[in-house]
Amino acid sequence: MPALECVTADVRSLPFRTGSLDLVFSNSSLDHFRTRPEFEAAVQEIARILRPRGKLIVTLDNSLNPTYWLLRALSKTRRAPFPLAYAPSPSALRKVLDQADFDIVTTGVMIHNPRVLSTLLYILLRRLLGRRADKPIGAFLAAFQWLDWLPSRHVTACFITAAAVRRAETNGRYHG
Repeated sequence: MPALECVTADVRSLPFRTGSLDLVFSNSSLDHFRTRPEFEAAVQEIARILRPRGKLIVTLDNSLNPTYWLLRALSKTRRAPFPLAYAPSPSALRKVLDQADFDIVTTGVMIHNPRVLSTLLYILLRRLLGRRADKPIGAFLAAFQWLDWLPSRHVTACFITAAAVRRAETNGRYHG
C-alpha cells in the first residue's frame, strides 16, 4: 500500500500534474474565498488536476440558511478561528461545476441544527468536557437530523453537497 502523502497548497494553484488524480474531496474548504471569481478559479483548478471521469465530492456552507449570514458576520471578529466568505447557492454551484466540465451525479444537503447556537454550544462543551463532548454533540446533531425529511431541508441545512464527475470530452476535445 502506498504511503499517505499530505500537501498544503492554495486550491487555486495546486501542485499536481494535469489529469493526475482520481478523486478530490473538498470538505467545506472552497467556501472561504472572498469572491465568486476566486471560488470559480479553485473549482477550475480542481477540474484541471482530475483525470477524465475523475470524481469530485464537495461540501459548502449553505447560503440559503438564514443563520449562515449571522455566523458569517460573527466570523469576521478577531475571536473567530477563520472567516466565512463566498458560498454559492445550490443553483450557482451547479452552474460553476458545469462550466468547469463536470457532470453532476447528485446534490444534497446535510447537518441540520441552529448553527450559530450549536457552534457556541460545541465550543463550550469542548472546553468543558474535551473529548468527552463527542457524545452530547452527536446526540444534539442526531436530534436535528429529522429536519432532513422536511421540504424545508434546503433552508435548515448547514451545508450543501455535490458529487460530480469530470467530463471525458469537453468542447469537442477528448481529454483521456
